[in-house]
Amino acid sequence: MPILSFKIYRLTNTIKYFQKKYGTIFIIWKIYVIFEQNLNDLNMEFTQFVGFLIFLTVFTMGFWLLIFALTFIVPYWLFGNLMENAKLRREAKKNKK
Repeated sequence: MPILSFKIYRLTNTIKYFQKKYGTIFIIWKIYVIFEQNLNDLNMEFTQFVGFLIFLTVFTMGFWLLIFALTFIVPYWLFGNLMENAKLRREAKKNKK
C-alpha cells in the first residue's frame, strides 16, 4: 500500500473513531492540527524558495502573454487579413471590368 493512501486510510479511521467518542467539534480541531503539522513539514531552503518565485514569475508572464495574444494580436491579425482579402477582391473585380 503506498504511503499516501496508508496515511489517508489511517486518518479516516482515526476520524471515525474520535467522532464516535468525542463528536464533530473534536474532528474539526483534529483536522486543523493535522493540516497545521503538514504545513510545518513544507519548510523550504532559500534556494528552493527562490526557484519557486522564479517559476511563479515565468508562469505569470506566460499567462499574461497568452491573454494579450488572444485578445489583441490574434484579432488584429484576423482583421488585417480580412481587410487585405477584401481589398484584393475589389481590385480583381475592378481589373475584370
